[in-house]
Amino acid sequence: ESKLNIRLDSDKINVYEALRKHMSSLRGIQGLVKGSCTITGTVLKPAYNGTATLAPFRYRGFLLPMVDATFDGTMTKFHLSNATAKLREGSITGKALLQKKNDGWYSDLNITGSEVDLKQFGAYLPEGFRERLGGHTSFTVSGNGRLDKFEGKGSVESRWLRFMGVQLKHLRAPFYIADGYAIMEDVNAEMNGGKLKGGAASDLTK
Repeated sequence: ESKLNIRLDSDKINVYEALRKHMSSLRGIQGLVKGSCTITGTVLKPAYNGTATLAPFRYRGFLLPMVDATFDGTMTKFHLSNATAKLREGSITGKALLQKKNDGWYSDLNITGSEVDLKQFGAYLPEGFRERLGGHTSFTVSGNGRLDKFEGKGSVESRWLRFMGVQLKHLRAPFYIADGYAIMEDVNAEMNGGKLKGGAASDLTK
């Protein structure tokens, strides 16, 4: 069986088109990728590893201007060992493992954000919304499961932020993800010298 030793370099490849055809469950990911990849193994059992930069990186309504990533995998596994977003302030890092099983692709995901400037995201929002958004936030997200039935949990924290014109201090908002929704049930914050408690839900399929 022939052994492989191939190096590929890419520039401005449309990620959405590639995933839409070959991994439709990941078609929500969009962006242009530049990077390099080395393919080894054999024709029947190839393996690969490399580095890539997505600019921009978009997943549904979430957008980052640039993400650097290191990856490796096979025909049935994709391992993102390190992904780092380039931000003006704060940091976002993550890692992920995708594995193909008999009934589809399964994921294991971990993301951490530290003191991220909300204006970083606000630059891509409507002007009226952007003017009422500010502050910094830290967050964690972890989860696993089949891609179309992903379940996870995490938390959002902020010492101060402004959302829709409302100023909040010492925000703590744990959440979980299930059945296509992100749900916050125990949001706590300070507002205008008082205490604020509540909950919220967001449909991730839209």
